[in-house]
Amino acid sequence: MTVRRRARGRAALAAVAVAVLATVVPAGPGASPAGAVVDPPLATVPDGTVTGTDGRVYMADAQGRALQFRGFNSGKEMTALVAEVTPALMDTAADSGFDLLRLSWQWHKLEPTDDGWDEAYLDQVVAALDVAGERGISVVLDNHQDVFGPAFGGNGVPEWATRDDGQPFTANPGDPWFIATLQPAVQAAWEHLYEDADLRQEQIESLLHVVERVVGHPALLGYDLLNEPFGKIRPGEDLISAAARVEPTQLTAMYQRLADAIRTVDTESWVFVHPPNLATLGVRTALGRIDDPKLAYFPHFYDLGLESGEPFDPASGFHATWEGVIGHYPDTYGVPTLVGEWGLPDPAIGGAGTFIDRSLAVMERIGSGWTVFSWCAGAGYCVLDDSGQLDPAWARIVQAWPRAIAGAPTASRWDGAARSLHVTYRVRAGATGPTEIVVPPSLYPGGFVVETSAADGTWRSSWDEVTGRLEVTVPTGGLADQAVCVSPTGIAGGCTAEVAAPPPGPPPAPPADAVRAPARFTG
Repeated sequence: MTVRRRARGRAALAAVAVAVLATVVPAGPGASPAGAVVDPPLATVPDGTVTGTDGRVYMADAQGRALQFRGFNSGKEMTALVAEVTPALMDTAADSGFDLLRLSWQWHKLEPTDDGWDEAYLDQVVAALDVAGERGISVVLDNHQDVFGPAFGGNGVPEWATRDDGQPFTANPGDPWFIATLQPAVQAAWEHLYEDADLRQEQIESLLHVVERVVGHPALLGYDLLNEPFGKIRPGEDLISAAARVEPTQLTAMYQRLADAIRTVDTESWVFVHPPNLATLGVRTALGRIDDPKLAYFPHFYDLGLESGEPFDPASGFHATWEGVIGHYPDTYGVPTLVGEWGLPDPAIGGAGTFIDRSLAVMERIGSGWTVFSWCAGAGYCVLDDSGQLDPAWARIVQAWPRAIAGAPTASRWDGAARSLHVTYRVRAGATGPTEIVVPPSLYPGGFVVETSAADGTWRSSWDEVTGRLEVTVPTGGLADQAVCVSPTGIAGGCTAEVAAPPPGPPPAPPADAVRAPARFTG
């Protein structure tokens, strides 16, 4: 199924110049006209996995290319999905180079009474998939909960399915929101959800009600089985020892039940799982194996200091701590890793820029994509300001990045200061088609240079002005290791298969005679 993507503003496109090996190439007849039919979201073709040269596992498409994703969360407030996933917001996201939406839905809004389905709510979920898919954005549906459900002032499990054994619940308004999960009533509710056979079945039925409606949608990439799960701290346990029991027993079993249920209806989409956020404390997950052919790890990435309203402390060691434990699950079970949530409660908080830069660098090393929390305008966790533009602190998340790599990836490094991307990979049998790089036009108002490590005259490139996508094809013979580089016009300096340091200092101004029209070209 093909989808149409609106044409971007002609003025912005006219400011983009494309050069090969520092030679400006005039516009050619192959440039895509405004309103051209573009490829559907990659969600229509993921098929198996590819292993990188460092052992990292990536989703693969039908051409055997290793896929990466950059995206965002929407839909948490869920007062009305049509107000949170609007064409205007999705246009801004697509124009910024993002192609993945983690979209929240909530059980208590889908089924406010036992077997009382709100089909109008589900209509909004499907409409959001439509809006995203029309812009080439794939969707992971997030079965969202926080503080278990509305019985405790949160979202997720409906009140009719909440059993708290009459235990107390007293929320302190001054505490961070997540502290409420330690209340006795919330703990009891988790225990019943895991252990009561009738609640297990109710949970499966709610999930399948969604799956049966969305299966086969061209924008659907997969299902996040449950947002930020936890469990009961039993007598004699603390937070850490409780997690060491809950994760391999109750949580793993729940994930397996839900994955198995999905496969009775949908055999193509991916299943995403993650444990409680204890990697923040330097604790690696005890989550066990979930037997599913298309399973991805989807952990969250938050600094508890920032979550508590404190400025970021660069000396805290937070990023090194998290990175040191997060790879345990994907390394053990050989599954792709994408970060399902990351962000901060206020972009004006002290050290926000440093936190974002360090987070981007870590995620570039450990996984194959991320979805920032959250694509909304205004205060709090929103990355957009009141006018709907990226907050200055968050502008650094707009990058050039490899969406599909025609080989086994070695490394991908974006240098924000130099606006330079260096992608390296190893040629492998079974990978066909071009390496596809997302190049948001706003990054290069004066044009950009494309280089490869291949011999001059043996590689090809093309630029699509509608999608902002660059395709690069290098020969499969000869060198086993290849590199593709993108940098602003004027600072090209060689692209080798080694990940070299980017040029120091800010990029120079583009030459005055730079061509200011997109081009389709051959290098």
